[in-house]
Amino acid sequence: MKRFKLGASNLELTRPAQPAMPLDVVGRQAAVLGQEDGTFEMWAYPLKLLSDFRWTFQVTTDKGTDQIPADQVVTTITVRPECTILTFTHAAFTVRQIMFVPVEEPAAVLLLDVDAQRPLRMIGSFRRDLKLMWPAQTGESRMEFDSVASVFLMTDREKKFAGLIGVPGAAEVRWTDEGDQKQIRARFAIDVTSLAKRDLLEPIVIVGAPEGGVEAARQSYTEMVGSIQKLYESTAAHYRRLGERTLQVITPNQQLNQAFEWAKVRVDKGYASNPFIGSGLLAGFRTSGDALRPGFAWFFGRDALWTVLAINSYGDFEHTRGALRLLRKNQRADGKIMHELSQAASFVNWANTPYYYASADATPLYVIAVEDFYRAGGDMAFAQELWPSVKNAYEFATTMDRDGNGLIENTHVGHGWVEGGKLLPVHEEIYLQGLWIEANHAMARLADALGEQALRDLCRQRAHRAQEAVERLFWNEERGMYAFARRQQGPNFGGDETVNLTNETMVNEVTVMPAVPMWWGCLNEERGARMLEHLASAAIATDWGARLVSHQSDIYDPLSYHYGSVWPLFTGWVSMAAYRYWHPHLGYNMLLANAQLTFDEALGAHTELLSGDRYRSFSFSSFDQVWSSAMVITPLVRGLLGLYWNAPDNWLRFRPQLPADWDRVELRNLRFRDAELDIRLVRNKGRLTLDVDRRGGTQGIDFYFLHPFPPDAQPISAKVNGRPVFMEMEPAPGHQFGVLRVPVKDKSRVEVTYRPGTEVLVPFTPPRLGDRTRALKLLRTHSTPTSLSIDLEGLSGATYDLIVMTPRPVRRTGEAEIVSRQGDRYRLAVRFPESRPQQYVRKTVVLEFANTLPPKRKK
Repeated sequence: MKRFKLGASNLELTRPAQPAMPLDVVGRQAAVLGQEDGTFEMWAYPLKLLSDFRWTFQVTTDKGTDQIPADQVVTTITVRPECTILTFTHAAFTVRQIMFVPVEEPAAVLLLDVDAQRPLRMIGSFRRDLKLMWPAQTGESRMEFDSVASVFLMTDREKKFAGLIGVPGAAEVRWTDEGDQKQIRARFAIDVTSLAKRDLLEPIVIVGAPEGGVEAARQSYTEMVGSIQKLYESTAAHYRRLGERTLQVITPNQQLNQAFEWAKVRVDKGYASNPFIGSGLLAGFRTSGDALRPGFAWFFGRDALWTVLAINSYGDFEHTRGALRLLRKNQRADGKIMHELSQAASFVNWANTPYYYASADATPLYVIAVEDFYRAGGDMAFAQELWPSVKNAYEFATTMDRDGNGLIENTHVGHGWVEGGKLLPVHEEIYLQGLWIEANHAMARLADALGEQALRDLCRQRAHRAQEAVERLFWNEERGMYAFARRQQGPNFGGDETVNLTNETMVNEVTVMPAVPMWWGCLNEERGARMLEHLASAAIATDWGARLVSHQSDIYDPLSYHYGSVWPLFTGWVSMAAYRYWHPHLGYNMLLANAQLTFDEALGAHTELLSGDRYRSFSFSSFDQVWSSAMVITPLVRGLLGLYWNAPDNWLRFRPQLPADWDRVELRNLRFRDAELDIRLVRNKGRLTLDVDRRGGTQGIDFYFLHPFPPDAQPISAKVNGRPVFMEMEPAPGHQFGVLRVPVKDKSRVEVTYRPGTEVLVPFTPPRLGDRTRALKLLRTHSTPTSLSIDLEGLSGATYDLIVMTPRPVRRTGEAEIVSRQGDRYRLAVRFPESRPQQYVRKTVVLEFANTLPPKRKK
């Protein structure tokens, strides 16, 4: 076919290829899963069509013919939302393999762009599979080559399914296992020498037909071959629209901006359509090898529900509706929400498997997600459509409190978070209680909106009772932390079996799990701040995210699935908890840790889990995990930017907690009811300006702007649309907030002048793959009228930079040295004693100021 230009992409990522590193190219109905050496497998949901596709280059030189495996000459990988490009280079040729999966087709396209100085043939081979995804069984299949159409055809014995691989000009076709007469592996050759001179691309099209057999596969192939350029351009346009029509966030951190856009792309790619099940969110992707499980590329309840919160955040409400409808469709009669659903579930008796309803957390999460969607989008019709399902789910959740203590249980219901391992057995996890408390609040808001005030009041009472029970049972005053779980006397959830215990005990392990109730502010403010010190310390916080359990625990294992590894999901929880409990340094570092994943392993993707000891993902990790991508989006939008929607009541809150060195942030295309908002905040030397521009919509919007100031900052004046107003100041731990109500019709402007205060900045240094944790940890700060105390952790014997920005003269610094000063910016060197090699130790840096704070202004 005629060569065409791919066009520009502002999300293009390129680096030297690493042959063993994974890659994927994914659409709604198909996925190419492979490695950067060029090998891959191909799925057309729910069928695995082929695997172990690979190239060998046959080049003719003056000394004869050389056979060169592709993994020896792959040099670069380029990833764009619509395609992945592998470049193979040799002294005699350069080959670019452009792979894309059309958004709405069960197919993939490979375009070979070749520049060869000598005769070049490409030898391709692949293994026929044509098998249904686990756990379904597929009968024998066969493969043949149609030399007239130059296509390989695969069918099963009953001719229900089909696969087709079109290779124009294929020659020397043979089966490499002909001795068995099974034709499992095919080999072919194509001469690509003259493509460049003729300005051509060599297209290879792989089509799956889960329905309609060979006839459907041939028809799809014929239609696609004649429209490859159009398919590519429409695929690129889809992702361009995703970027342009949903929320955009522009910050001074360009990598964070790019990571946010890539996270939207990855979440969008997680939305799949299966002809036998419907459309919804998959959990993640990984090559299946000789097996039939492509990572977690089937439908999961809790994965979808955590991800929906991110989708609502950037405003793609259509996909939220689809994901929630699929969960409603698979809801059990008693109201329980499903845990997982294989893409081949319709070919087996899935209801009799132990997986369908294995989890306890999906049900309260469903209530939370439906209400979150209603509050973000204001879609009353959809809320009414799902209301019977939500009530059914809520009623099931109430039955999970069998002992009547106000808390819901894992026992006899399922796993909350931990599915197995040394943290079990448990009866009630704090993770589950956080979901239960917020589910009650969410249910109360929905019931109020739908006119069921008695149910609203009951839900509020249950939320209050659950909060009191959590504080009474889970708080450990001596250690200043919340326990992981409670074990009861009698039966407890133990994974695959019920475990009976003789005594009630608390599982007093320091874990990441209290971050979940903290996400929604469900825990005591003062105690939550103390818990954050554990989460901010090196016991939990690595340079690449949050461990599940403290590395000081006796059960800690950095390579375990459930008691020591780092999950980007947990990292997102901690970021959200930190912003909610006024620890923006921790929130930002956790957010940046997740964002960094975009660039370091599988390009543009975010892995499922990593080692607790070094920055590297597990070999069995799903390298493209959808909820990991979601945890770049949600902590940025709802944590750092502090956005909170209440579309039904027509108000929106913007409470940003910007890093000290950010002078601006901009949001575009923020969807709110039938309007879109652009928000721009600029601050510089005691002045800040907020502009809110509105497009569309008819109703006025109440926009609440809450800006944090350090305790020693002093607001001077405020104007809204040119009119002086009084800015209310609200106290918060370590901060104070200026609060303004801004009516938004078309354009609104806020102008504030203030005397700047003292802010602290810990420079973020991205870890390199294989690194151990070594960054400075900021645990807490404490201000007095004459000083600022900063509690830190650092490696024994290490020296770190610490930035303090203050207009106040610094008289003395305890436990730190002023290295340089530029205006109000001080760079301090903090040295930790060599007392415990390779271990973290604590110290407190105290800044004493030469002046005291001026008196607070009065209204």
